[in-house]
Amino acid sequence: MNPVFQIAVSGLNAQSTRVSVAAANIANARSVGVNPAPDADNSAAYTPQRVQQISAADGGVRTDTLPVSPPSIPVFDPSNPDADAEGVAFLPNVSLEAEFVDVLQASAAFQANLKVIQTQDELLGSLVDIAS
Repeated sequence: MNPVFQIAVSGLNAQSTRVSVAAANIANARSVGVNPAPDADNSAAYTPQRVQQISAADGGVRTDTLPVSPPSIPVFDPSNPDADAEGVAFLPNVSLEAEFVDVLQASAAFQANLKVIQTQDELLGSLVDIAS
């Protein structure tokens, strides 16, 4: 397989992962966060994720999905059903603004990788035309 194509496909996969993780974070931004108390039941808690892109030795990128640290932030909200006796609820540590920016960046990078594949296809088509 053509190395340019492989590199562009790895970029498409990386951007797809970034959008999926951002979508999960956005969807769970107001859910139950991890309570750091030792006796807390965190079975329903959401831990936000982030995507780390790493350059591959043969070109292209690969991704690792890592938990955000700290996974939650304390918010004073006595009306929250998950609030403790002091009125503090723990929400996932998600910045909606940062997630939306990440989706926009991933979208632009996805389009750029698609353009690389399209250009590669056109160049190979031109070579076939010249050869015949």
